[in-house]
Amino acid sequence: MLKSFAVSSLAFALMCVNAEEAIFRFKQNQVTFAFKLTDPSLIKHARALVYGNTTENPHIQGKIIKKPEFYNYPWGFTLDPDTISFFDAKNKTCNTGIRWAEYYLDRVCDTLLPGCHWCPDNSVLLEEVKTGMNVPMPPRKYGNSS
Repeated sequence: MLKSFAVSSLAFALMCVNAEEAIFRFKQNQVTFAFKLTDPSLIKHARALVYGNTTENPHIQGKIIKKPEFYNYPWGFTLDPDTISFFDAKNKTCNTGIRWAEYYLDRVCDTLLPGCHWCPDNSVLLEEVKTGMNVPMPPRKYGNSS
């Protein structure tokens, strides 16, 4: 019984370690927007863009979800992490500004951005946002550990 509990606990811990999430912020026309990535290969690509290790597929696209997220204040929408990808070519049918999408949010997924697909083609990835989800433990101080 104890052995099976230990194995189950270890399996759960490994799943949690592998279930990485990361928040990134991009800029479009001097306005920023944050989004969450859950796919390890996309997280790796985003980090490579942020650190200047690649210039391939620099723009972000995905499906809009009309609900705010704590990491994307003040916007009333976010991107569905399961639909996010990076692209290089421009596409006028899904390109609109952050402010424009927010202002006309009631029309998004209908007359504006059909299918909720958003591809701001002048988006520039700025940084990885450190949150409680992805911040490493701070280093221990030397000396007294209390």
